[in-house]
Amino acid sequence: FRKNMGEILRRLQDSEFVKHRAILTIPMIGENPGSDSNQLVSKFNDVVRELAGEYDTVILDLNQGLWKVVTDTTLGRNKQERVTAEGRDADSKLKDMFVSVFSRYVLGWSWDQVSEFVGFRVMVDGVHLNNLGAQVISGLVTSFLEGMKVE
Repeated sequence: FRKNMGEILRRLQDSEFVKHRAILTIPMIGENPGSDSNQLVSKFNDVVRELAGEYDTVILDLNQGLWKVVTDTTLGRNKQERVTAEGRDADSKLKDMFVSVFSRYVLGWSWDQVSEFVGFRVMVDGVHLNNLGAQVISGLVTSFLEGMKVE
């Protein structure tokens, strides 16, 4: 991961066409900060931060932004409050994915309705972001673009 990400950032840094660079941190997997998956995500994000520093690249901290939304008590909880997909066995995760796909394509629910039913705040199935999660990305990228100086 380090080698490939470093090579991507090096090429961008060396390009005469790329004047401004930013990289998003990796989002969470599920919405349980103590899960093994999210501990691994944290380690990968440490690598992203190190490489961004080496290659003079702005970090857009998607992971932190998503956790702020997940832990924001002013937003209220989803109707079905429960521990999310992390921490359960693989069969439960597969079940969540099946329920998500079935609800979307058979019942015709929006991804946000699916997300609420399954009990996620910023995700649909523990991997993919819903509209609220996507708004976090949009806000980070918009702020970055608005802060650029045109040369």
